[in-house]
Amino acid sequence: MINSIKRIGFLLFISVGNLKLNKKYREFETLGFFT
Repeated sequence: MINSIKRIGFLLFISVGNLKLNKKYREFETLGFFT
């Protein structure tokens, strides 16, 4: 049980991190860095 809970929490942590990264990349795109 504890391992599965840790795994779910880890996946949530990664998904939240990916969302934050995507947000930053979108901000860079609007500024025109990645054209």
